[in-house]
Amino acid sequence: MAMKMLNDEDLNNVSGGSIVFTTDCTMCGFNCNNQFMVNDFDSVLSYISENKYTMDERDMLKALMEQGLLTRI
Repeated sequence: MAMKMLNDEDLNNVSGGSIVFTTDCTMCGFNCNNQFMVNDFDSVLSYISENKYTMDERDMLKALMEQGLLTRI
């Protein structure tokens, strides 16, 4: 596999962050930091799918907590 050196312009185009779930989908967190208990996985997944282009991950987590779909531990 070929490797390429990244320059500053390439780095500016990288967006990061993700909500990562444990293998049993009972917990999740921002960037693999499992800080939330998942109360309703299907609803959480649906909400993420519906809002993935309009919200960032931190706002999603906040909204999911407000709706009672996640609980901070």
